[in-house]
Amino acid sequence: MKFSTTSTALYTALDTVSGALPSKSDKEILECILLQRKGELLEVRASDLEVSIRHRFPVSFSSEPNEDLDLVAVPAKQFLESCRTLPEIPITFEVKESYKVILSHDRGQYDWMGFEGYSFPDFPSITEAQSVEFDRGQLKAGFNLVNFAVSKDMSRPGMMGILFEVLEGSARIVGTDGHRLARCIFQDYEGKLDVSALAPFKAFQQVARVEGASKCKIEISENYLSFKFGHTQISSTLINASFPNYERAIPTENDKIVLLNRDDLLDSVRRVNFFASENSHQILLDCKDDEIEISAWDVERSSKGAETISCEYRGDATQVGFNAQYLLDLLRNLPPGEVSLSMGTPNRAALMRPIPQNELRDLTLLIMPVMLNTGDDY
Repeated sequence: MKFSTTSTALYTALDTVSGALPSKSDKEILECILLQRKGELLEVRASDLEVSIRHRFPVSFSSEPNEDLDLVAVPAKQFLESCRTLPEIPITFEVKESYKVILSHDRGQYDWMGFEGYSFPDFPSITEAQSVEFDRGQLKAGFNLVNFAVSKDMSRPGMMGILFEVLEGSARIVGTDGHRLARCIFQDYEGKLDVSALAPFKAFQQVARVEGASKCKIEISENYLSFKFGHTQISSTLINASFPNYERAIPTENDKIVLLNRDDLLDSVRRVNFFASENSHQILLDCKDDEIEISAWDVERSSKGAETISCEYRGDATQVGFNAQYLLDLLRNLPPGEVSLSMGTPNRAALMRPIPQNELRDLTLLIMPVMLNTGDDY
């Protein structure tokens, strides 16, 4: 196989699929990027056996079709680094016998050894799938709003993924780690399917990262979730575990409502957190009248901090404890402006929402409270 293209086109293709490369692997073939001739197009592919990405683009082939040499696995690190900083120049790529790879341009030439491509994992074939058309910009926005809540605990695989649901009249994306939950409902979606898929974090991360067409075709089968946009396809295995019943976790009877500016609360929590226990990061919100006091203390360091900010408060006076780091995560993922914080009993989940909601999506963030003393012994 021998073809010519530009350095920019080749690197764009390599970068597109590189997100599927494993961080580390004991299989040498998975540390490669596969190149395959497909008519007048070049297909570039990478996989970690869980997430696979392929991208096709036109090149100028100067060799006759060759069943063996038209399929080659090239070590990814060398390939990417040899193209990363090249200016926009014509380049030639050639595969010789024994899978020797030559990349040349008018400034130089790189030679290294590739591998026969037949041992590279096949791209998943999705059959009996339900499909929907979706705006990838919305998917990216939804992922960016909920990804902070996804668990990294290997012992809880059902929480390590992102739930994507298409229900009658709505679509939603949800993440949780048991302490926090984020749900984004796409308001303007008029779907007629009733399907859900729990996919790895990495799959949605790549959908959000990769440049390409805005219109996206999503296919959901029993074992796979696939995203097709432009000349790129991202396919992922589904997580074989149960996602928590998140609708049951979202309280509907929180009767203590705080309305305030997001940045005011964010800045206060950030400052007061410096005085909290370095182990627990626990802070106390004392809500009454038209103000809220945020306080934290650490007996071991003999430190204490408190601030009061004005707000609109509805309900009986209450005190609720939170992990400051978790609360900061919620606040950072809310848009600037007014927000609502609704609470119930001190052990019931609290909810945060932007005011007003985005006209295209409805965002709800949940945080579990913590039980703590009031600092009277400080």
